[in-house]
Amino acid sequence: GNVIGVINFGYGDPPKDPEKLKMLADVYHLNYDDLLREATAYDSRPPYIIEMAKKRLNSTAKLIGSMVETKQAMEALRDSEEKHRRLFETMAQGVVYQAADGTIISANPAAERILGLSFEQMLGKMSVNPRWRMIKEDGTEVPGKDHPAMIALRTGRTVGPVIRGVFHPDRNTYVWLSITVIPLFQHGETKPSQVYATFEDVTEHRRAEETLRRRNLYLEALNEIALGLIQRMELDELFQSIVSRALELAAAEEAWLCIYEKELDAVVFKAVAGPNAWLTGSHFDRERGMYGEMLRTGTTVIVDDYSSWPERASLDHYDKRCACISIPLMYGTALEGTLGIAFHDPSRRFDNDLISILERLTELASICLDNTRLYDGMKQELNERKQAEKELRRRESLLQRIFEILPV
Repeated sequence: GNVIGVINFGYGDPPKDPEKLKMLADVYHLNYDDLLREATAYDSRPPYIIEMAKKRLNSTAKLIGSMVETKQAMEALRDSEEKHRRLFETMAQGVVYQAADGTIISANPAAERILGLSFEQMLGKMSVNPRWRMIKEDGTEVPGKDHPAMIALRTGRTVGPVIRGVFHPDRNTYVWLSITVIPLFQHGETKPSQVYATFEDVTEHRRAEETLRRRNLYLEALNEIALGLIQRMELDELFQSIVSRALELAAAEEAWLCIYEKELDAVVFKAVAGPNAWLTGSHFDRERGMYGEMLRTGTTVIVDDYSSWPERASLDHYDKRCACISIPLMYGTALEGTLGIAFHDPSRRFDNDLISILERLTELASICLDNTRLYDGMKQELNERKQAEKELRRRESLLQRIFEILPV
């Protein structure tokens, strides 16, 4: 092993030579007479006693060395544990340890902050606990047995990084996490004794990606509608294109576009996407529901929970609606219709960016309506002009015949 110290021990007879004794007295600042007296009175030790003393001294030195090494190792371990504890408590990433049965046994402050739960609320919970409400990127629910930690425990392999959404109780919405789970093994074991998951909140990154996705979809819709106007597509086809784009852009379950028709004195579903597409062509009283509220307020109407909204339409096919929005479609200064969107997921909400883009899509629908009415008006005017010209020619022909038969 390494030398960690020295034990000095003298044995054997002291020198009898006065000169040597005087030198020792000078070196160690001792009284020469006392040193001479001690040397003269010293009884020689038998050789076997000296050898025994050497062996005991060697054993004692090894024991002391072992104790010092142990103490140094314990201090190094405490230092290492303190560094890891400080890292565990101050790191920005969340860390959660789970036992072999999946129960949570440890979590750092970052995990508490990211998940919106205290350690006491997490302690003893398992991945199968329904409170996590974990979802994939496409919004489908992840069963407890398929949570990354449970897969790592089951397979003994590292899982991730994977993106998963977890419901945040304080924010009342999902946060998106990049999760990596690593299994830990006892010596000689093939099944993990526990796993630890590290994760970071990537919600803002996903939000930026979602904003970019929406912008691209809006530009595609703008191009598609512009081409449709140039190619003189039917108004209902243009409306259906806008509704389909709105549904995709919002990643929603329902979208619809309605126009008020004076002849019916009712609001007609011109285009519908989602499970209620069969409503296309049907109509309802404009004083009813979200349209009626929009008519009264003159502004966009947003309902966070349609099922509990007092003015909701009591129809079975609307039962799955949660957050809904109805955006006014204006023709000049008059309210002519609406673009509506509905989520079926109770955690979804309409953020400002999505509302802004949906309002632009509604403006596109208004442009389509304006263009169609202008074109129809021009066609009617042209037809009327043709009829007038035809009538004028008829009258000119009649006058010509009259002049021909009159006597000169």
